[in-house]
Amino acid sequence: MNKMRSRRNQRAVTLLATLMLCIMSSAQGTWNATSRFHELFRYKVQGKGKASYLTVEPDSMQADPVLRERCEALYYAYDYLYNNYSKLYKHQKEILALRKDKKAMRQQFAERMAEDTAFQRLYLRAVNREMVAPLPIDSALRIAAHFYYVHMMDGRPTVHICIGINKVKDLSSALAHPYHAAFCYMAIRMMKDPSAPYTLVRGTFAEEVKAGVSNSRLAEIEQEVYKRIAELPELRQVLIDTYERHKEHLNFKLVY
Repeated sequence: MNKMRSRRNQRAVTLLATLMLCIMSSAQGTWNATSRFHELFRYKVQGKGKASYLTVEPDSMQADPVLRERCEALYYAYDYLYNNYSKLYKHQKEILALRKDKKAMRQQFAERMAEDTAFQRLYLRAVNREMVAPLPIDSALRIAAHFYYVHMMDGRPTVHICIGINKVKDLSSALAHPYHAAFCYMAIRMMKDPSAPYTLVRGTFAEEVKAGVSNSRLAEIEQEVYKRIAELPELRQVLIDTYERHKEHLNFKLVY
């Protein structure tokens, strides 16, 4: 009788241990503590006095090794999501006003990040690798090309290869678009020379732009740049190589 009880107890312990292992495995690599959402970021006060400002970036120093590896691998993609979808910038002045009280400043930062629920949902979908629609390679090339933004600035033609000064967000309202765009930005940002695609296509109109063009002509050049860059086999390979290196962390599939 005692032996039977002992075996039952052993089975129960084994079953409990197995269940706990399953729970731990499913939780690993995910972030469910929305009240601690701010811990996925780090901030720093730059400058002094009235010229000071707040910089915020993804933080990858988390206890979970899977999550830490993902955040490090996709740093530039997560940085794109923050810079384009977070509303924290609206609260920079009130957060900076508390810079002499680090504890109060941290609390204000945490509260403002917590109340931005739309950004939380968007960001955690990436961090927790909730899969979205796949990205065809031709669509990826079109998105990537739009990071090379030829436009008029202060009355002069210029080109921006930038995290936010572009028309990338306007390309689609689909749920998957922010993640597709973030990936394309990451691929460009990690290139040895991010300006290389533009250098390859600018030859035929560089002198024309330098001499000065009308707004309507510059708009035509802008579209031509998008078209030519999207046709570059070099950029196609960059996107494929970046995907292959990071696909275990991305929340979509690149179809090529």
